[in-house]
Amino acid sequence: MILIVAGVLTTVAIATGASIVAGIISLKIAIPVLAGCVWGWIWAYNLDRRRVAGQERTTARDVEGRLRDLSARANAAAFELRVQGSAQAVSVSLFGIAAALVLIWAIASARVEISVLAASLLCFASYFLLAVVPSIGKPKLTLTRAGFTSPLTPFIAWEDIDGMFLNKIPSRRTNATSYGLMFRVSTLPQNISRYALFHRMGYRLRSAARKDQLGVILKDTTEHPEVIYGLARLLWTERTGRNHDWNPNMSADYNAALRQVSDASRRMSSPQALETLLSGDPHEAKAVLDAIDRGSKTMVKEARRQLRSTNWLLWGSILAMVLLLAMRVLR
Repeated sequence: MILIVAGVLTTVAIATGASIVAGIISLKIAIPVLAGCVWGWIWAYNLDRRRVAGQERTTARDVEGRLRDLSARANAAAFELRVQGSAQAVSVSLFGIAAALVLIWAIASARVEISVLAASLLCFASYFLLAVVPSIGKPKLTLTRAGFTSPLTPFIAWEDIDGMFLNKIPSRRTNATSYGLMFRVSTLPQNISRYALFHRMGYRLRSAARKDQLGVILKDTTEHPEVIYGLARLLWTERTGRNHDWNPNMSADYNAALRQVSDASRRMSSPQALETLLSGDPHEAKAVLDAIDRGSKTMVKEARRQLRSTNWLLWGSILAMVLLLAMRVLR
């Protein structure tokens, strides 16, 4: 920007009769200034990255220390951790009020397209109010040695859990991260009638592959989401012996391969375990390595397939938007 301004000033100077030497001098000034600005921007960027990295290291230490403390307390038979958090009542209510006002205005103005959009947003807000209202003033999640519960679910035993995942959605604009704790509940389809209306309505709209998934939004919680996830995994593993990885954003074949790799890798999780495996039956060691190899290849294949599907969806959406825009222009 500085170089452009200097160039414009130089052109004006030459056009008004100033000497060419003056224009060259202004460029000699502008180029070092521009270089200094670029260097300053790079320095500020690196300084910010170091600050963020320092915060992440501090958070990791705090999470590790808190998780260590809770793990020691979890040995008590009557252990219970109540996690408080935001029910998002204000944001959802304001969103619903705004949608209702827009809908009233659109109906009064006979704006059909806006009326349909506002009505859809109002239905969306009303649906989420079904989750907000029962959660006000109650813990977002209560963890015990036997299982967990929330305002929208019955008590769920750890034996009914077949996987868990901490979903992270970072925001570059605010440098904040949104968290959601996902569970794979094997008994959810059979017990859906015991869940809150919010889950019962959403259950009907899910695909078959997602009917056993349960999500809990962790916003402004009293414990860091990483602590909640780590403690939940610890209690789950101690109760059931399971500790495999699971990713709800991937396909069933990917998760099957991921579990295969997790189980096989656990056979080599420490130097002693690896030494025991290698010093034992060579066929058993080869079977473990082959399982890791097959699982890894399946995971790569499924990841590439999902990436292609995402790309096709993205380009299809762009094409649909272009067609809609062209239809409005040609109308």
